[in-house]
Amino acid sequence: MIAGLETVTREIRVDGQRMNEVRRAKRNIAMVFQSYALYPGMTARGNVSFEMEMHKIPGPERGGKTAKVAEVLQITDLPDRKPGQLSGGQRQRGPVGRALTLSTRIEVMHAGDVQQIGTARQACDDPADMFVAGFMGSPAMTLLPATATRGARAPCVFDMGKALAFDARTEARIA
Repeated sequence: MIAGLETVTREIRVDGQRMNEVRRAKRNIAMVFQSYALYPGMTARGNVSFEMEMHKIPGPERGGKTAKVAEVLQITDLPDRKPGQLSGGQRQRGPVGRALTLSTRIEVMHAGDVQQIGTARQACDDPADMFVAGFMGSPAMTLLPATATRGARAPCVFDMGKALAFDARTEARIA
C-alpha cells in the first residue's frame, strides 16, 4: 500500500501523518526487498549512493552520507567491489544502505509482519529477533537452536553442552 503496489483499503499513517492522499513520490519512504536489487555495473559505493544522485544531492554530501551508512552496515572495506565480488550478506546490505542514505530509520519486515523499527545501528547491534539478526548481521551469523539455563561453572549453559560467558547486559536479556 505504501509503495502504491496495492489499493489502499485502510488508513496509513507515518509518524502520525495520514498518508492515503500523499502521492507515492512524496511519501519519502523506500523499500528494500530480500532479493538484492543491486546494479551489477556499479560498485558497492555507487549502489549505495545511487538514490542520492537521483535526488541531485551534491557530491560531497553524498560521499559523507555513503561513508556513514557503510560504517553502520559494516561494509567500509568494500566500496570498490562490484556485486559479483560480494557475499550474499554484503549484497543484502547494499540496498539497505541505499535506503538509509535518504532516511534515519528502518522497518524490517518478514512475511508481511514488522519485525523491528528503529535505526540501522539498533537493528545491527540489538536485533529484535532471529530474523533481524540473520538479515542484518555482519559478519553472516550461524544461528543455532538452543535453550539457555544457569550453570554452576558459567553464567549460561546451552543445551548443546557448550558453556558461554556473556557481558552483564546480554546475560540480563537472556535470563
